[in-house]
Amino acid sequence: MLCLAISFGAIKTKRSFDTISIDSKCKAAFDAFMVQYNKSYTKQEEKVANENFCINFEKLKEFRLQNLSHEVGINEHFDMIRYPNNMIPSPKPPVEEIASNLNKLEGGASDIDSGYSKIEQSPSNYNRDRPGSLTDPKKCSSGNMYIPDTAYKTILPPADSLPKSIDLREFGLIGKALDQGSCGSCYAFSARYVINSAFLHDMYYYEKIYETAKGLNTSSTRLSVQMILNNSDVYNSYCGGGNFVYAAIDVGYGYTGSMDYESKVPYLSMFQSDSDIQEKPTRIDPVTKEFQDGSKSLNPIHWFNPKLGTTCPSMVLRVSNDKGWDNDDKIKIKQMLAMGMPVSGQMNTEAGSSSNQLSFQMYKSGLAPQADCAKPTSNHQVTIAGYGHYKGKEVWLFLNSWGSSWGQGGYYMVEMGSNTFCSEVEANTIVPKYWGFDNTYWPTNQPFHQSQMYKDGVKNGTFFNMFNVSVRRGANGMDNYDDNGDPIIEYHTLPWSKWILVGVIGVFMLVFLYALYKCICKPPAQKIPTPAYIKFYEKEAAAVKWETADGIDIISDRV
Repeated sequence: MLCLAISFGAIKTKRSFDTISIDSKCKAAFDAFMVQYNKSYTKQEEKVANENFCINFEKLKEFRLQNLSHEVGINEHFDMIRYPNNMIPSPKPPVEEIASNLNKLEGGASDIDSGYSKIEQSPSNYNRDRPGSLTDPKKCSSGNMYIPDTAYKTILPPADSLPKSIDLREFGLIGKALDQGSCGSCYAFSARYVINSAFLHDMYYYEKIYETAKGLNTSSTRLSVQMILNNSDVYNSYCGGGNFVYAAIDVGYGYTGSMDYESKVPYLSMFQSDSDIQEKPTRIDPVTKEFQDGSKSLNPIHWFNPKLGTTCPSMVLRVSNDKGWDNDDKIKIKQMLAMGMPVSGQMNTEAGSSSNQLSFQMYKSGLAPQADCAKPTSNHQVTIAGYGHYKGKEVWLFLNSWGSSWGQGGYYMVEMGSNTFCSEVEANTIVPKYWGFDNTYWPTNQPFHQSQMYKDGVKNGTFFNMFNVSVRRGANGMDNYDDNGDPIIEYHTLPWSKWILVGVIGVFMLVFLYALYKCICKPPAQKIPTPAYIKFYEKEAAAVKWETADGIDIISDRV
């Protein structure tokens, strides 16, 4: 029985997605880890990495034996105790500044729609005059870059027509997870995810402006993280940390210069850290010739109200609530996602217990662990890529920057309303350059504001499903929905015919295990041969040749 118990215990720690044996010795597992993830260390680095790996490896085995809400496993950062992050707080919009902006709108604050009306969708509108204040970056880095809440009703889709669920991967509007390495560049990656999606949204127009944009699609459209990282240095600090809002306004207002493709300006700061920062990074000019022309610089971010005199145009949609998002806040986030745009979010990887922090670092699938948000602070920038249900619970879908070996291809789910790891405190996004929401297309089959353009893009192959084949709705991804719009919880349900089969197999296994138990632990008694005693009468005894009869007693029938 002891052998059987040990055997079953070992099976419980294994998972089908494991590529490194959990039952092996730590040194063997570490050697396999180095080969699988192509790790190369100095002698001292390898010693530290091995120690860190073994600590994580033993903790992983403990987690596997617990009833967690998520699966855990080995990823490429398993040689680290603390995973990379590093974001700085975003600017707060001063109340008086927002009021001032509202008064400067065409028609005044009461006529908000006219001030935030859509621009004509045409390549001729790509280049716009820059307000004079944009010559000084710091003047446009305060709270006035935020779009006032009162304008959201014009910018965002109707709240009463939101889809039950959105996963931007399914629509080809967000791509695979990237790895920031040891650089504190999470903010730049979140900015890249959002800005890249804005560029992809308007591909129909960019193909008319740039020769290099022709033929690009979901998988081949990758704007450079390194350009954001090096050139957004007004308030951001390279690998020392930063914030999506500052990165977005630096790109949107043109302080970073033109964007360029990742293939031309690849990410080279993976092994940098904040301790390596001594001075501002080298500025990067675009390599693609088309973007070197100042009149054709690539800037996919929309400006609202660019005619406000010396005031900087608004460009960032923001949701912020230190107490955690209320229902109105959640609706706004859903509206942003239903507009087809990912949303830059944030979290505190050091919230909650150390056990929760470590299990999140090992996350593979399911709901992220519950970590109480005692203080609404954040140290890591992530990106919201969808919403829906998981096993009947309402969830947010997040995209991280810890590579595709972490989580489900780099993505993870958080229970909505839990505010775990302070993930429901603040979120920001931008609007694509050719923004122009049209109510006539909503809520028809096309979910996004560029309905016809998106539809045409699907036909010509620009957009295609980037959903990881290992993640499926109704299996290990978000739920499917019935005709009434209710989530279908189908993860652990079987039809009655299969339950009968399971029952038969279960009975057979019980009988087999009982027989095995009887055989091993309670074997039948052995039969020992004993002498035979036979009664003989006097006449019969006389006829026996006693000289050859050994061991037989003569019993007389006489008294």
